[in-house]
Amino acid sequence: MLSRAINKALRRPAPETIPLSGPRSSSNDFFSVRFDLEGGLVFLIKEPGQTAYPSLVWDESEVGRDVCFLLDRFGPLKGDLEIEHFYKGYRFSYSSPFWFWVAFSISWHRFRVFLSKLDQKLYNKRSLIREERMDLLRYLVERRIQNPNEQVHPLLLGAQRHSRKWVLHPNRDEHAEYLRLLLESFYISGDMERKGSTYVVTAKALETLSDYDREVQRHQDQLRTSRVGNALTWAIVIVGLVGIFSRFLMWNLEQGTV
Repeated sequence: MLSRAINKALRRPAPETIPLSGPRSSSNDFFSVRFDLEGGLVFLIKEPGQTAYPSLVWDESEVGRDVCFLLDRFGPLKGDLEIEHFYKGYRFSYSSPFWFWVAFSISWHRFRVFLSKLDQKLYNKRSLIREERMDLLRYLVERRIQNPNEQVHPLLLGAQRHSRKWVLHPNRDEHAEYLRLLLESFYISGDMERKGSTYVVTAKALETLSDYDREVQRHQDQLRTSRVGNALTWAIVIVGLVGIFSRFLMWNLEQGTV
């Protein structure tokens, strides 16, 4: 099964340079087969074979040595198989010869590409929701805490917040400009530093978020106080009306009209 899977894949071997994006990647339809063995050795199979396969091997000290990979030695060795299918800008990876055969037999890659394009088409019909300023700043602060060296770019930020489908949305450029303006406003307020076309969160952003949270809390307290005041006012009005109605009722009883 392993030999048949390798030979099936290498009927269309991958070129030395593989386009992964752009128009050139739309014509991709080829495979690469590699074995990652324990100890850091990596074998890239170049051509089909029976038990011996022309390959390239590299490790930390040597790169691209031509060797002959003996398939019968793979069994006792500890390592991982990876068959990669580069298809029309997509990449599908298989670590099992059996599942590679199953996927290839049912054209799973074509089905996945169809679903992906359908999903993108539906996504493109949706309006992109613009970020609230403080929500975005809080998100950027959390990312800075997780990765102190991270630099923010509007296009990368859009993909991070909305997934990779955002890159192909027809309104992407408008939304990216909106994000750039938000980042620029953070730079003007001192919450971010500008480094070329990217931005870095500063410590002042914590102060800004703290002040914002206090303002939100103060506003909520005012609303609660207002609601309590309104409730008391209505309670007083209701008690007054009840009192007036009681006196009116008592007066009618005394007059014998009720």
